[in-house]
Amino acid sequence: LPFNLYAKAGQGVDLHEANALRFISEHVGSPVPSLIDAIPYPKYPNGMFIVMTRLPGEPLARGLWDMSPEQRSLLASDLKRLFDQMRSIPPPQTGPKICAVDGGPVLCYRVCVDRVGPFDTEAGLYQWLTDRLVLEEQYRLKAFARPVHSRTHPICLTHNDFAPQNILIDKNGRLTGLVDWACLSWFPQYWEWTRSYYAKESYGPWRDMMDEIFGRYEEELLVERELWKYTSIW
Repeated sequence: LPFNLYAKAGQGVDLHEANALRFISEHVGSPVPSLIDAIPYPKYPNGMFIVMTRLPGEPLARGLWDMSPEQRSLLASDLKRLFDQMRSIPPPQTGPKICAVDGGPVLCYRVCVDRVGPFDTEAGLYQWLTDRLVLEEQYRLKAFARPVHSRTHPICLTHNDFAPQNILIDKNGRLTGLVDWACLSWFPQYWEWTRSYYAKESYGPWRDMMDEIFGRYEEELLVERELWKYTSIW
């Protein structure tokens, strides 16, 4: 679009995504897009046509492997500041614990290709995940996951689709934007980190950056990796 704007429409672009973009731009500001308008798009059920500001930069996916360790560390520092700011936003005190920012169902491609929930508690999310396991593996996997799933983690604002293609950088490798906020939701604190490993197990430089940004949650990742074998949507 002209005037440095960007439009998004299509299957799955809905009011929840517009609400997510409005929420994050109001609470964080730069370096995220600002919502300009969202109107119904009748070509798709519950579809929306969303107009937002365009951010500068190129996707990290094009340059991750060409960056030096020092450049990746500086970028990780940029991203950590953004996520620290996000995590300083308190979760809702009433209503579902695991939900979109408008209180509605969550979209997370680690979980399902469609929106599910919302879930009243963290335990409700885990119950939904493990109930979908094949019957012959349910008992073993529920027992394996119980030490982690019985904990209560802090609930944090989570991008939920944090990947190299959604990070924009300038020619020096510094952060210029984070895009694609459709999956923005409230999730357990460790989720952003384990989710960033999902389907990217061979991305050594990427994993190193994630550890710098979020720290490590070894037990949670061990459980998630085992569950991924039986619940992956890819």
